[in-house]
Amino acid sequence: TRQLSTVNLSTCQLSTVNCQLSTINCQLSTINCQLSTLNCCWTQPQC
Repeated sequence: TRQLSTVNLSTCQLSTVNCQLSTINCQLSTINCQLSTLNCCWTQPQC
């Protein structure tokens, strides 16, 4: 069971901003970037 905590949500939001700013981590597309960030948010606190 994986649950989203407040810390995870905050980290996920920060990761989204970082991903948007860093085009290297987001070469494929913005959608891919967002999906990757969500996946990161569910699995690990950091991408």
